[in-house]
Amino acid sequence: AIDHFCALADVSGAIPKLKNKQYKDFHITYEEWKILKLVLCVLKIPRQAQSTFSSEKVPTVACILPTLNWLVSEWEDMAFDPAFGMVSEAIKMGLKKINK
Repeated sequence: AIDHFCALADVSGAIPKLKNKQYKDFHITYEEWKILKLVLCVLKIPRQAQSTFSSEKVPTVACILPTLNWLVSEWEDMAFDPAFGMVSEAIKMGLKKINK
């Protein structure tokens, strides 16, 4: 849908024109889509951890350390998984921040 929009928006009279750019400049390549899918997988982990912290039915203080340990473990696995090679440095930087 994004690529379709970028391809057609510049010729559409219904969409406002951009200053010094064209919508086609925002086209996402196949490689960029692959990276975005990996980033989505990586970011699902802290989202799940955050949802554990914000639970109203369970005392969350008792869950903090096990949840953080789980997050670190998941990210460590991803950081050394060849499938996540394109984003492994970013994952390692995230782990470095968590371990401060």
